[in-house]
Amino acid sequence: MIYLSNKKKTSQTDTISKIYNVMTEELSSLDWEDILDTLQQQKCILFLGSGAYKSPGTPNIEAALSDWLDAKNPDNPLIHFYSSDGFFLFRKNRFKRRVISKIKEFYNQPFPEIEEEFKKLAQIPFNMILSITPDNILTRTFDLAGFDYHSDFYFRHRKAPDFFEKPTKEKPLIYNLLGNIEEPESIILTHGDFFDYLNSVFIGSSMNADLRFELENA
Repeated sequence: MIYLSNKKKTSQTDTISKIYNVMTEELSSLDWEDILDTLQQQKCILFLGSGAYKSPGTPNIEAALSDWLDAKNPDNPLIHFYSSDGFFLFRKNRFKRRVISKIKEFYNQPFPEIEEEFKKLAQIPFNMILSITPDNILTRTFDLAGFDYHSDFYFRHRKAPDFFEKPTKEKPLIYNLLGNIEEPESIILTHGDFFDYLNSVFIGSSMNADLRFELENA
């Protein structure tokens, strides 16, 4: 038997059904029995990319954010947008805080379609969920559903906290790999930010060693 984070018992069939409600048909060829085994062993980590965030009228939430910022407008007075990789170039350095404020405003909107899908996802007993977007939509959904969790994010060149709370399926870790919108200097927006991020990753001081061990051994 598998225990979901709401502490209700469910059969393997019920759990597979919940997973299928979240995943797309393209993933139907996966080895679901292996996924169930790793879930039971608390070795299954979920990575959330922008494709998991479906936004009405756009392919994903990153496209919706681009529209919100009018990023593809070549005459945008604040930013130049590199559509090939999604990075920005600020016309002037002082514009960065203004753009981040707009990004924060975007992510703080209600996203009912996304939140509805995340309610289903929250019932699957992952012990770690890693996101490559800087928003807090998932943690907001966990809060509204009354599920327990703890959260953190990667902040390049910030010394990782010494204490690490081991994530469990009853209290999973929600971790933003590319920073958090509530800490503007942590998020990756430009090529410079990205290379700075990679340098921080190689140095290895901004991620708790116990967390790195959990990721390497999942």
